[in-house]
Amino acid sequence: MELEIVEESVSEVTRRLWERSLNYRVEIVPSIPDEIRSLPCRGAAVEIAGAWEGLALLQTTPQLAIDVACLMFDLPRLHSSSPERPASHQKLHLPTLEMVQDCLKELTNITAGNLKTALPEPCSLAIPKPLEFLHWDDFSFEGFILTQIAFLCEDFAPDATYFRISLIKRGSG
Repeated sequence: MELEIVEESVSEVTRRLWERSLNYRVEIVPSIPDEIRSLPCRGAAVEIAGAWEGLALLQTTPQLAIDVACLMFDLPRLHSSSPERPASHQKLHLPTLEMVQDCLKELTNITAGNLKTALPEPCSLAIPKPLEFLHWDDFSFEGFILTQIAFLCEDFAPDATYFRISLIKRGSG
């Protein structure tokens, strides 16, 4: 029962945030493809404490992380379907690493904050932390993955770009 409620909440909260607030077209996929999972990714995590203890984790391809930062900091976006894509003669202003990290932390915090409604009360969120991974499975936390949902961001045709939300419960499964 807990898994079904949490998985549905993660899916709904994530889609709403990425589609309505950020204007990305996203689709749930069975998993991140192996050729993508073996590459570096960026992310952020926020610990959840209280009646439910664990971690909310966001992981994205570097390309998507940069594009989100461009969107949130009102910089020209780079991906091919963006109407704000700069002309070839314009100078690109890429976001700094700090800007990218700030955006990923904020998205993770918003996601975790919205997921609190599906978790036992009371719960509180820690300050989100940026994370860099050598590959998508390069992460350890004392707990087990309660749910992990992968998304394809359709706005990057023909390149596939992905992100993943994981909810990790402290303790043993």
